[in-house]
Amino acid sequence: MNPRPLRCERSEGLQREGEIEIGERIGENFSDLAEVIDTHIKPQKGAFLQYLTGEGRFERGITKTRATAYYNRLLELPDIPDPQSLIVLNLPEYPVLALRAMLDYLGIYTKIRSIAGYSFDEWRAFLVQPKREAPGKVPPIPTEQVTAAYMATPDDLKTFYKLLMYTGLRSEHALRLYQQKKKAGKPMRITRDEIITFPGITAAAIDTTSAAAKRGKKTQIALFPASFIEELTTYEYPGYVKDTANSKIREAGKMITPLFPDSKPFTVKLLRKYHAQMLLNNNVDTLIIDYLQGRKPRESTVLIQNYASPDEAAARQYVEKVLNAPATFPDLKGAAAPPRPKQTLPPAPAPVKRVSGLARVWEQTSDQFQQTIPRTAAGTLDTRSHQYNNYTAVKTFLTDPDTSTITSPAELRAAILRTEKPAYKNRLKGLRAWIRFLPEGPLGYPADDWIAALSKIS
Repeated sequence: MNPRPLRCERSEGLQREGEIEIGERIGENFSDLAEVIDTHIKPQKGAFLQYLTGEGRFERGITKTRATAYYNRLLELPDIPDPQSLIVLNLPEYPVLALRAMLDYLGIYTKIRSIAGYSFDEWRAFLVQPKREAPGKVPPIPTEQVTAAYMATPDDLKTFYKLLMYTGLRSEHALRLYQQKKKAGKPMRITRDEIITFPGITAAAIDTTSAAAKRGKKTQIALFPASFIEELTTYEYPGYVKDTANSKIREAGKMITPLFPDSKPFTVKLLRKYHAQMLLNNNVDTLIIDYLQGRKPRESTVLIQNYASPDEAAARQYVEKVLNAPATFPDLKGAAAPPRPKQTLPPAPAPVKRVSGLARVWEQTSDQFQQTIPRTAAGTLDTRSHQYNNYTAVKTFLTDPDTSTITSPAELRAAILRTEKPAYKNRLKGLRAWIRFLPEGPLGYPADDWIAALSKIS
């Protein structure tokens, strides 16, 4: 069994004249990974994130989202005293990638060369990325779904949608074409000077090398039908960031989901897959498909890189095999709006409960009774008057659902007794005033019978 490497710690008197102390050669030493993270990652978060997102020769060039995820995964790690402990932990993909990035960062920007007595290479040997499951096959994307999603997309993104469909560009790369113009203080438009054409070939293109220079995912060319030039060069991008543009197209996909219950919900990524599907179904060379979609060719990079003109070869296949094929990209210019999904109608409002008895009499006479309330100098109702108190007391009482069916003095008395005692006085006074106001006793009973029923309540 191999002995555990000795930990190298500083000690007094270790350095002698003409010799280099071992501790200085390897830099600092730490008891476990947590100590390294607490000392060199957390206090230097900005520098670590700059290393992860930077585009320099010694920087990683990943997205800010991914870099933040790496940093957060490091902070969530438990104590790891030695590389062998990683076997038991069986870390998922992101913590493994984050630890590898941290070791690279320490090796470039610090003098640290070991952790807990183990070299970086020993740590890396146990940082094995878990195997990914093979992605499931994407079912065919119906052209009708692509057309319906286009019609549901907001008008200010329809041309952008077409650009993605024709070219197969990642949305972030297409957006960067416009964002570069904004940074330069120019309108967010593609100009005719930027359009590449090919003699005798009815296709056009944009050089997207600079727009795809980040994240290691590169595209060389955005190829589209020449008939799209006029629309593209007159279109000004509305300035949405990637998440907003993707979200708006995703919302359009949600709107049409009921129309395509057997298909996946439509997104920007599905639009890119549809582009690849269209090329593949029309027998475009797979090397050309990878070249157009910015993937590293699976077979021979030499073949694609040594074309006399890979762009022209791609354009020729694009026109001959796709644009001239019976099953080509949909003509979105003449697309009809898809039928709207059937919407569930809101429940019908509950029928208004018709009142009867004394409540019905109140409905018929309340306006006249309100006119007995005196007015202020400003012409408004005098809310301090006893007439106003009488009116509101009767209105509150007789518009209550529990009192909507009073048809006799006895029922009126019973209803009053069911109410809270603090309301007795005002309701009794108000009801007496209202009954005396009526030209005759309501519901065929003399007014005296109603007043008598109220008088029996103390």
